[in-house]
Amino acid sequence: MDPLIAQHVPALAAFRNWLDATQLAEVLSLYDPYAEEARESALRRDLAYLPDHLAALTRFLVLGDDLPEEHLRRHVPTELRGTLAAVGLDFAKHRLIRHFDLWIFCERLSPAVDLYHGDDSVGLSRLMLPSRGRCLDLCAGVGTQGLLCAQTARSLIAVETQEKAQVFFWLNAVLNGLAAKVEFRAGNFVDAVTGERFDHIVCNPPLLPVPRQVDYPLVGHGGPDGLDFTRRLLAVLHALLDRGGRCHVIGTLLGGPIGPDLSEWEHTSKITGLDLLAILPFRGRLAPGAPLFRSLVASATLYAEHRRPSTRHTDDIGAIQAQAEQAYRQYFTDTGATHLYSFFLCATRATGPSGTFRCTRHFMESRRMWGR
Repeated sequence: MDPLIAQHVPALAAFRNWLDATQLAEVLSLYDPYAEEARESALRRDLAYLPDHLAALTRFLVLGDDLPEEHLRRHVPTELRGTLAAVGLDFAKHRLIRHFDLWIFCERLSPAVDLYHGDDSVGLSRLMLPSRGRCLDLCAGVGTQGLLCAQTARSLIAVETQEKAQVFFWLNAVLNGLAAKVEFRAGNFVDAVTGERFDHIVCNPPLLPVPRQVDYPLVGHGGPDGLDFTRRLLAVLHALLDRGGRCHVIGTLLGGPIGPDLSEWEHTSKITGLDLLAILPFRGRLAPGAPLFRSLVASATLYAEHRRPSTRHTDDIGAIQAQAEQAYRQYFTDTGATHLYSFFLCATRATGPSGTFRCTRHFMESRRMWGR
């Protein structure tokens, strides 16, 4: 366990007991788990309908408002706030979310967010439940998927390249009473679990397409076509899965108007001995001006602005945006990509010498990127 968190285990257990007694979980369960910005807007709108205690907790723990000290003392015991500060929580930067029946601390959404929770976290979690046996969570982050697995699995190994995620992973593990069942390993996943096999593997990797010349938040940077990490995983997956094991991965694919080219996965299933099911729930246009195109360019622009604070002048920001937009235009033109498709990839070890590949075409009636 992380040494900092190990010092505060009893105090964090007391915080969890207090938190459960506040009934904040019941209030948060009312809101759509998807659409982060819309949920925050709805929470702010509904503060007026909440009792003072629940409104204060929502503002402080969830929305990150700076409340007067007198107000805080009335609603959050001083010793509990001391515990949260001691483990490094700063609610101007961090937030508490309700992920199914887990309490999870993570960073607030920003152009440079690393300790992430988003709609894709919810989508993958819905797909992968329940988990059994020995579980592996890749790109584990703060433990959103892995700790959900650990509730029903025999054990969990979580692997993450960001060492700073370790404190938050263990914080969330202790907060949810799961620390005895989990292990955190920092580093490259291939090296971290060489020679081991698992009954269930889950992975929420960086998954968005990013041209090589574009700076983009690392948590979303999936390489030029969004599949860099997924390819690496599929290449070694057969060796990681135990007999009867399964794997769930989330991501995006580039393609034309009638669907993405899935021949690479068909070939992969045959040569690696994996049975693959690709569930494709959504497609969105990538034409300049379309919402997805604007979102990719905006994220790249905000990230570049964050990394170079001196570029605050409107002309500088405009130049960064123009460069990102041109890079995406050129890349989509060169590749012939007109649409972005979301996917859930479900894999099992094939019973025969070669695997099979199947896919759904839910995207023909797109409603949400990760759901129906």
